Amino acid sequence: MRAGHSHRPPSGNSLPAPWFRIRVPASAISGHAEKWSTLVTNPFDDPDGVFFVLINDELQYSLWPAFADVPPGWAVAREAGTHRDSVAFIEENWTDMRPKSLVDRMAGH
Repeated sequence: MRAGHSHRPPSGNSLPAPWFRIRVPASAISGHAEKWSTLVTNPFDDPDGVFFVLINDELQYSLWPAFADVPPGWAVAREAGTHRDSVAFIEENWTDMRPKSLVDRMAGH
């Protein structure tokens, strides 16, 4: 390992969800001298991944990897699809970033 570089994830030894480790050949990582290296990646950024679009009671949307359980408080707004199609759905449908509770308060409800 080169001086000043660490193969640790951002939080040290523990990996917060949704981070995970994969082992890749060092040749896949430019300038890395070890035979194998640990690469930390985020499944939300996987352009080849399959995703749900979730929505919560505040009408906020989330891109969610299809392999992961839907968290409490969220429901599937769009069935599993490609990263591109899921992001396009969110961009088309989530036109007001304000939470529903704020919209209601501002409207005097």
